[in-house]
Amino acid sequence: MRNAYIVLIVTTLGFLLFLLGDYLAWFGTSKTTLLDYIQVNFKIVDEETGALLMQAHVRCFQKKNRNACSEVKSDKAGILSVKIPVSKIITRSHMFKQGETMVETDDPELHIMFIHSDYASPVESIMTKDLSSLAGKQLTITMPKRMGQTSPEAEGESQE
Repeated sequence: MRNAYIVLIVTTLGFLLFLLGDYLAWFGTSKTTLLDYIQVNFKIVDEETGALLMQAHVRCFQKKNRNACSEVKSDKAGILSVKIPVSKIITRSHMFKQGETMVETDDPELHIMFIHSDYASPVESIMTKDLSSLAGKQLTITMPKRMGQTSPEAEGESQE
C-alpha cells in the first residue's frame, strides 16, 4: 500500500512538473501562420444633420492590394460592418498557447473609402498594427455632401 502512495505521489509530481515545463516552454514551441479576420463596425452619419445613412458601401486598399476588406451584412440600420483579413503567427507549446502576433504587411496603412451616391467619399486611414484594438468596436464616420448638393432643409431655408 505504501508503494502505491509513493507511485501516485511521484506520478502526480511528474505530471505537474511536465505541465509547469510546458507552460514555461521548456520543451520548445511551434509557430503556425493563421488567416484570421478582424471585424470593425462603422456608423455612417450625415455631416450636417447627424442622421444615419443607409446604402453606404466601403472599399479598402493598400499598396499592391486593391481589395483589402469585404463588407459583411449588418443587422443594424446605418451600421456598416467590414471584415479585414489579417495573418497571425500563433506560438504554441504542447498544451498551451504562448503568444499571438500579427504579421506586418508591405504597406502599414489600410485606407478605407466610404461610398454613398449622394455624398462625397471620405477616406479614413488605419495603421494595420492598430487593427486588433479595433476588433468589434464601432467607429463613427461623418459623410459630407457632394459639392453643389445641399440638404432638403437647407433648400427650404434659402427659399424663405
